[in-house]
Amino acid sequence: MARTPENGEEAVLRRSLLLYLEAEGECRGMTDLFYPDTGQAKVAEKEAKRVCSSCGVRPDCLAYALDYEEGHGIWGGYGERARRRIAKKIRAGTMTIEDALR
Repeated sequence: MARTPENGEEAVLRRSLLLYLEAEGECRGMTDLFYPDTGQAKVAEKEAKRVCSSCGVRPDCLAYALDYEEGHGIWGGYGERARRRIAKKIRAGTMTIEDALR
């Protein structure tokens, strides 16, 4: 899933996808919840995952985070470690994004 450096069109596409997720996601305005300080991480992560569970753009959000190897925050209902495990399974062909969202 490692991506090559972005050209101009790729950078515009990435920014457009991010703007779409920010505008349509249930997480609008909840940056602190999805990027918590270390001391509040467990509580915030649980609440962030609850918000994600009913979000209409959750599949797109998780796909974005996996495609662009987002290293921080909660994306599509998953933290960094879980996304790394999902990405590894997708690369191995033993999981799909749809499987991860069940």
